[in-house]
Amino acid sequence: MQSDGFNRLSSQRTRSPTDNTSRSRIALIVPKTLVKKIKNALEAHGNLDKKVKIRPARLEEQRAYLEEVSIEPRLDAIFIPTKVSRRIEQAGLHALPVRWDLLQSLGLVEFEVDIGMIALKQDTHGFLDSDKDCEDGPRSHEAFASETGFMNPLARTIDHWLYQLPHEKAEQYFARDVVLKFRTSHIALNAPILASASKRTSVQGGGHPETNILRSPTGLAPVYGDFGPDLSMDHAPTITDFSAAFWCTAQQNGIFQTWAPRYTMFSRGNISEKVRILSLKTLTKKQLRSQPEETSAVDLFAGIGYFAFSYAKVGVGKVLCWEINPWSVEGLRRGAKRNGWGIKYIKDGQAPNETINEEDRLIVFQESNAHATRRIAAVKDSIPPVRHVNCGLLPSSKDSWEVAVQVLDPAGGWIHVHENIAKKDIEGRREEIVGIFSRLVMNHCVHESQEQWRVDCEHVEQVKSYAPGVMHYVLDISISPPG
Repeated sequence: MQSDGFNRLSSQRTRSPTDNTSRSRIALIVPKTLVKKIKNALEAHGNLDKKVKIRPARLEEQRAYLEEVSIEPRLDAIFIPTKVSRRIEQAGLHALPVRWDLLQSLGLVEFEVDIGMIALKQDTHGFLDSDKDCEDGPRSHEAFASETGFMNPLARTIDHWLYQLPHEKAEQYFARDVVLKFRTSHIALNAPILASASKRTSVQGGGHPETNILRSPTGLAPVYGDFGPDLSMDHAPTITDFSAAFWCTAQQNGIFQTWAPRYTMFSRGNISEKVRILSLKTLTKKQLRSQPEETSAVDLFAGIGYFAFSYAKVGVGKVLCWEINPWSVEGLRRGAKRNGWGIKYIKDGQAPNETINEEDRLIVFQESNAHATRRIAAVKDSIPPVRHVNCGLLPSSKDSWEVAVQVLDPAGGWIHVHENIAKKDIEGRREEIVGIFSRLVMNHCVHESQEQWRVDCEHVEQVKSYAPGVMHYVLDISISPPG
């Protein structure tokens, strides 16, 4: 078990402005016939915890509140979670002033006779025993299975427990219980990918803030298992580093994707867009006026192959990828091999062979996508025409739009623009983006024709929520030549 992970856990546990170790979350045990009324009352007062399932009450939960009253447990008792927490003194929940205060705060005074209350325990030692429901609790905790296994379905948030763990030994119990319960090999505390971070990927920080252009998971804190050496963001990884890292593989839509969690991100939330690519009407013979294998696609922000692999899976002849993070490129290489696709790898400054081999489905350039126009011009006789360009960077991919127009085949095609946009602004932003592409196309094609090219937004796809009121959208921009 790695010490840096537990140091991070301790700092996370103490970051709360209040001491929660003496507080308990309140849950209700109620008759099945009253579930709807009590649920509605809790919702009306904003006290229903929707992150935890309403479910049949367990025998030990009923005993927890029946031990001081002479009532037998009942088969139709239901467990209802609430958001209310209290400091519970030795008198407990059964003391009348405490109980009455809680009923008032929950908006449930009228049901006083029928409601039992229990205080959810603080220490998580044993909380993953086999008779406990794995869905009780939030779901942002990452658990990883090794590359030789499958993606473990564990999805609990460690943060939920950190505020409740009374000591570091409990953290060790937590990790041990998770490993035993879910048969997983590695556990880590994940965090949002920040646009800027210190030069150190160490969970203890240090260094000076800089733009996190590689989208490195600088906030990831290993909890259990060896995730690989602690390296700085600007460290150029060697073959030895790749061998020492912990690699995961997930399968979505029949496609394998591989990554090293300590050094590169994996976005589970993009799955709907990956599925959409597999069924794009613009990848049919009717739209392309040719078979998909007679076309190429370009991914200007390839990562580990999130969207590039979907183009390969659907049958596109060649997929050209640009990615600057060497860890992502290595994951892309391993994933392509796992899927059985040939791959050609070209480093920054390296000249490619004069021809691209037929078996090379993916051509990966480890360099800035600013070189894409020149690179594609050099190999255009060895690849089918580029009909699709993916611009998959958030919060905005706007710096790549001019390159996207330049690499698209003169016969036209589609550019898939990823943007974070406020839901209330989507229509106005859609028109604005179409106007920007119209000007880019006009500037690029100024010497080719005096006729007007057609630029349209054929579709807007809502992928996932990014922040309150802000969504990750993909805009399908269609560009057609005159005539």
